[in-house]
Amino acid sequence: MSTIQVRFIEEMGGYDIFRPLHSSEDLTRIPLVKSAAAQWGRVEICGNYVEPSAPLPEGLSIQVMGDRKQILFIETLGKRGIAPATGKSSAEYELLAAEQFRQVHQLLSYEEWSTRLLSLMPAEYPGYDDTWLFCEGNEQEKEIVQPVRILGKLLYISRHTYSHSVCGIRWSSFLLQDRNLLEVRAICGYQFL
Repeated sequence: MSTIQVRFIEEMGGYDIFRPLHSSEDLTRIPLVKSAAAQWGRVEICGNYVEPSAPLPEGLSIQVMGDRKQILFIETLGKRGIAPATGKSSAEYELLAAEQFRQVHQLLSYEEWSTRLLSLMPAEYPGYDDTWLFCEGNEQEKEIVQPVRILGKLLYISRHTYSHSVCGIRWSSFLLQDRNLLEVRAICGYQFL
């Protein structure tokens, strides 16, 4: 039985992409929804879409490494590159990090935030859809609150402060984002100011 060590590179099209530490041939890990398993394969990129091409050999042990060279989880492949899942997808880890931050800081969920904001609107406010609530928010500032490591990749929890143009209510939204604060990976929660 052979072993390879891989590190997480990125999520693309719902699939996690990993690169072996001693090779440039990327691998993909696809969680199988109806079972507690994951399928590994070599990456074939078709435009903006990722497909696993050839499955990896049965018996291969894959060690997913963090950025500090620690083993995060190990999966040993069976037939067709399928392994019992011992780790989560990057999206699952991101949602878990966002939920933990929400609980620690007692933030409101999206539903709680939008319900409360609608209740604070003037009676003549014509908006019914909660998307209007957010669209009428003017961003005043944003800042990084703390770094978070997901599968060895550095992301950030940021705070964006808004003021509503109709009622003047202020709030902060906390987001899990990439290092440029451009891509939202998960919503942590909301806090009225």
